[in-house]
Amino acid sequence: MATHCRIELDGDLTVHRVAEWWPRLLASLSPGTDLCVGLAGAARIDSAGVQLLLMLRREAAARRMNLQLEDIRPEVHALLEFYRLDPGGPVASPESCE
Repeated sequence: MATHCRIELDGDLTVHRVAEWWPRLLASLSPGTDLCVGLAGAARIDSAGVQLLLMLRREAAARRMNLQLEDIRPEVHALLEFYRLDPGGPVASPESCE
């Protein structure tokens, strides 16, 4: 049975903060762990923030991990949909963060 790890992203997910977040997110990816990323505190997101989430999804899939984005603000959700980044994603399952 996999363990669960939850990370809350806060502030802006912009080009100014992506370099700060990437090492923390990467360190949370370990085999046998399901990762939940809470986005309630993500006030703004730009293309660098979207790219961060895409890289995280790719890394999680490569490690055969479940990844779930949760608590997504409407404006962030709209941007994710614009980029066709399904917030649930193909590597996630709804029960992964329970």
